[in-house]
Amino acid sequence: MNAMVHRSIFVFGSLLPTLCLAAGCSGAPSADATASTEEALSEPSSLASPFPARGTVVTQTNTADANALLFYSREANGALSLTAQVATGSAGLGAGLSAQGAIARDGRWLLAVNAGSNDVSTFDLASDPPALVGRAASGGTQPVSVTARGPLVYVLNAGGPGNVAGFAVDTKGALHAIGTSPLSGSDVTPTDVAFAPDGVTLVVTEKVTNVIDTYAVGARGDLRGPVVTASNGPAPFGFDFGSDGELFVSEAADSAASAYAVVGPTRLASISASVPNGQSAACWLAAAPDGRRVFTANAGNGTLSSYRVSAAGRLTLESGVAASQSPKSHPVDMAFSPSGQTLYSLANAGTITAYEVDGGSLTQVGAVTGLPASVTGLVAW
Repeated sequence: MNAMVHRSIFVFGSLLPTLCLAAGCSGAPSADATASTEEALSEPSSLASPFPARGTVVTQTNTADANALLFYSREANGALSLTAQVATGSAGLGAGLSAQGAIARDGRWLLAVNAGSNDVSTFDLASDPPALVGRAASGGTQPVSVTARGPLVYVLNAGGPGNVAGFAVDTKGALHAIGTSPLSGSDVTPTDVAFAPDGVTLVVTEKVTNVIDTYAVGARGDLRGPVVTASNGPAPFGFDFGSDGELFVSEAADSAASAYAVVGPTRLASISASVPNGQSAACWLAAAPDGRRVFTANAGNGTLSSYRVSAAGRLTLESGVAASQSPKSHPVDMAFSPSGQTLYSLANAGTITAYEVDGGSLTQVGAVTGLPASVTGLVAW
């Protein structure tokens, strides 16, 4: 998902040689790779750096010939100015990804999937402009989503049978493979992967099978699972977490959203059944930093909807049309500024639109245009 997931830094102690302990986990590393992975897991991975101190918004072009990240400075009023364009060194898909979370940031490192070349690029935010420091095979085909927490990185591969591939990032930004874990089945169209705020749960949504997968994250990065939970509504797609750890999930088929409690490392309990927003194809979802609102981006008709979150985590539709873009704009991701005062919406129309947030209401305050239609992924800090 995205930068909005709660983050923290883990430092691991001594490790056993076997890194991939979960059922269904495969691709055990060689002895040399094991040593590298152990070193990465035992070292702190995030350092203070000048670039993240700025207000920043990042997306990726996802172009097939040469994928690149676009870095924008974020002003106090939400306005954006392009400050850097940095090549990922690999290829995008050349078309929009049907997924959320193509870019992830944790501390010093920014990671981006390259769906056209089946790898992941790591950028060092201690450099100004950020520097590409490495690429690693994604552990599968067509990576569409990535999440990071401390030294652990997980990549969601949507091609072929699909899987979740685990990595450890070292102090130089290199990714060392831990192993892969299966999804609920083959050809399930997975759409998002992210850590829960507790740091011991990993969540994946599957659009075609209408289920949500949860995995328990071991101390060495091994995954136990998946435990499969039926979605409250069809086509679960993007998701985000509330301030109390609630899981909010968009549902594309009925243009709705629902909420769950994360109970233990792998069990979900429904808090709020599907709440339709009256729009079309609610695919992407973002929770406000204060936990009081959830917004969906409705790709089918170019609108954003807002939901109110109760103290118990239940959802109530506040505004079916909190903001309206062109009906053919096809919004594909969102990200909040850390204060929650600005919500950014990325669209395949080649735009990033900035909205001032007033409760569940959105007022446009600026826009960036001229991006390629293949743009995907959005993070803000």
